[in-house]
Amino acid sequence: MIRLTRHAEERWRERVGMPPPSPCDLERIIKESIQLQQFRVYYTPRGRRVKILAVYSHRGLALPLKLMKAGGRL
Repeated sequence: MIRLTRHAEERWRERVGMPPPSPCDLERIIKESIQLQQFRVYYTPRGRRVKILAVYSHRGLALPLKLMKAGGRL
């Protein structure tokens, strides 16, 4: 089950102006969205880890999503 972190929930309320979607609704939104970029982890030559967020776009909601999948949380 996908869940939002507390930080993501706060930012959702701040930016969208309403409570964040339930985990079921969030999964539905992601499934209905078009994935523009995959989540990736790269390492610099010095061994520093760099995370590139997955990017989705939901046309019906006019909603871009940037996601980092970590242990079932977004």
